[in-house]
Amino acid sequence: MEPKLESHMLAGRLTAKESKIVGDMTKYLIKLKNILLDLKGRREDNMTIAKQIDNASHRYKLSIRGSRIEMQIFFAHLESVKMFNTFSIVLVMDSTYKTNQYKMSLVEIVGLT
Repeated sequence: MEPKLESHMLAGRLTAKESKIVGDMTKYLIKLKNILLDLKGRREDNMTIAKQIDNASHRYKLSIRGSRIEMQIFFAHLESVKMFNTFSIVLVMDSTYKTNQYKMSLVEIVGLT
């Protein structure tokens, strides 16, 4: 192969069989670097790069998810927003709407001060 084409996306494109392998390995949560090593071990002239494996893995995940979309919603009462703007140091959250099997709620907070 031409040296200037070695890292080109066209030179490292996956075959249909390799795409299926990437999908299967992604399903079993195998790390991308291990998928890449496996593919390079199967075919010695393989020019695939990690980005192509990542793209194929992402396409597989999208095909599994189908038409389901992710949505994140945050509800706040107008008075609560006003109070937060006034007293931004103190924040109280109520997380009793959904609970897990132990009847405990999960709140994930990411903050920046």
